[in-house]
Amino acid sequence: MRGDARSERRRQHVNDWVTPTSSEHAVLLDIERTEHEGMSVLTVLGDLDVASAPALRSRLIEAVNSTKRGLVLDLRKVPFIDSFGLGALISAHKRTAAHADGAQPLMVLADPVGPVAQLLRLTQLDTILDVRPDFETARAGE
Repeated sequence: MRGDARSERRRQHVNDWVTPTSSEHAVLLDIERTEHEGMSVLTVLGDLDVASAPALRSRLIEAVNSTKRGLVLDLRKVPFIDSFGLGALISAHKRTAAHADGAQPLMVLADPVGPVAQLLRLTQLDTILDVRPDFETARAGE
């Protein structure tokens, strides 16, 4: 009987680890929106993954629909991205392409670092998306 109780506690611990509550996901990503000379700047802090991609996608759609000059997605503080995060970026790229007048890109990714930059290169998304090496260049649109 004692062994059964221990097994039940262990099983419960594993289940808690595998299926965390949604409130735990809420703190994994912070997105701050600011404006700079008619351009929306979204500064992202945290992992872009299966848990956070819907929040990013929502904020990107909101920013694209309301920007006058374009959108800079500041990725300096994003240490990790998975296929769901990449999907959110691709979706935003398609949405901005529909709004673009051809004069300048509507969405620019600024300063992806480490594994994020590596994955953009590996998937060759850095040839499709407008990726700039630093935030200042992205903001200037140069």
